[in-house]
Amino acid sequence: MGFHPMELLDPKHFLFEIFAVMHRASQGNELAFLPMFLALLACGVVYAFFGVRMYRLTLSMLGFSAGALGVIILFRSLPPDLIQSEGLRLSLLVIGGGIVAFLAPKLLTLSSFLLGGSAIAMTLHPMAKLMNPPSYGYLLLLLGFAAGGFLALLLVRPLMIFATSVIGTYLLLVSAFSAALFLQWITKDF
Repeated sequence: MGFHPMELLDPKHFLFEIFAVMHRASQGNELAFLPMFLALLACGVVYAFFGVRMYRLTLSMLGFSAGALGVIILFRSLPPDLIQSEGLRLSLLVIGGGIVAFLAPKLLTLSSFLLGGSAIAMTLHPMAKLMNPPSYGYLLLLLGFAAGGFLALLLVRPLMIFATSVIGTYLLLVSAFSAALFLQWITKDF
C-alpha cells in the first residue's frame, strides 16, 4: 500500500506529525517534553483569546524591524563621516522603526480595503463593459469598489477573530493530544 496525498489532509495525520516532532525533540525525556508542551499550550491560549491583538502586535514589531532595517540601509549608503554621532544614529534608527511600526497595522486596513474593493470591481467589470454610455460603467465600477472596500473593512475584524480563535483552539487540542499520547493515556491506533 503506497502513500496517498489525501492522507495529508487527515486531522489525525497533523496531530501525529506534531506529536512526532515534539517526541523527537524531547527524545523521550519527560523533563524536555514538559516545557514544549507548556509552550504550545500557552501559545494556544494566547492565540485563542488574544489572537487579533497579538497579530497587530506582531505586525507592529515586524514594521519596527523593517523601518530600522531601512534606516540601516540608508546609513550604509551615506558617506561614513556624514553622521558620526552614535546617539544620533540610534535615535534615527528608533524614529524610523517607530514610524513604520505605527504604519504597519494601518497598511493591513488599507490592503483589506483595496482587496475587497478590487474583488467587487472585478466581479462587476463584465457588466460595466456592457453599459451605455461608458461613464455609467465607470460609475458602477467606482461604486462597486467603494462598497467592496467598506464591506471588507466591516468583515476583516470578525474574520481575524474567527481565524485566530480557530488556530488557538487547534494549538490547544494539539497540546492536549500530545500530552495524552506522551503519557500513554491513548494509543496511536485510537
